[in-house]
Amino acid sequence: VQVASANLALVGRENTGNTQLLESIVIQLLRQKAQAGEPLGILICNGMDDYTESRSTFAEAIGARVMRLHKLPMNPFSLRGLERRPQLHTHTAMTFADALARAYGLGALQKSTLVQSILAAYSARGITSDPLTWDRTPPSFYDVHREYRSRPSAQREDALAPVMENPALLDLFDENVPEDGSAWDLVRDVVILDMSGYSDALKHFALGILLERLSARLSALPRTLNRRFDKLILVDNADPLLNSGNPGLEELLSEGCDHGLG
Repeated sequence: VQVASANLALVGRENTGNTQLLESIVIQLLRQKAQAGEPLGILICNGMDDYTESRSTFAEAIGARVMRLHKLPMNPFSLRGLERRPQLHTHTAMTFADALARAYGLGALQKSTLVQSILAAYSARGITSDPLTWDRTPPSFYDVHREYRSRPSAQREDALAPVMENPALLDLFDENVPEDGSAWDLVRDVVILDMSGYSDALKHFALGILLERLSARLSALPRTLNRRFDKLILVDNADPLLNSGNPGLEELLSEGCDHGLG
């Protein structure tokens, strides 16, 4: 499939066939890629109920794996494969805190407390501002959660505590994910991320951090003039994310086509 841009925006009212059209496009793309002998990894996300088990026919038609917001195979604090810029671990901590703050409405003080907890968890693993330490085993979200809970009460924020408990109790991230596992690996085959039944805040946070981690990995890849895309991110019902100013989604939209991603 030779195109000038791998991006596509579909705008329409609800219940007018938007999702059905997207499904048709996905099926045709996969068929064309298969005929050409070219791989196409797809990650399909939607906070609505369009890609649940009730739509198993579509999932079967494209040979998709259906994942829930449970034990996602990625570590949001891994530094491997990312662009080596100064204070990379601090940038990663701030990105995570920003995503959590946007989803749950946290203030500056709660964000600062979370960043300090993340940096302390990095330090406990021997990861500092020295780039030579960045390939060491990173802390998991649960390490950060334990670090936050172990802080003196005067250094904790009451508003942050229940927010941290939410993804921890629901096992949002897989604590035993391989060290080199990343969000980028989710786009190697066809994956449907089924987020139905979860709170809006958790949906926004999970999808926000996932897209931002994809964006961070994208920034480390060399640019190419090859417009044949081999990865596709489909975000149905993207309006809430765009209205909230999601940096990861905006970066993927602006830079993705230079790296074979639409």
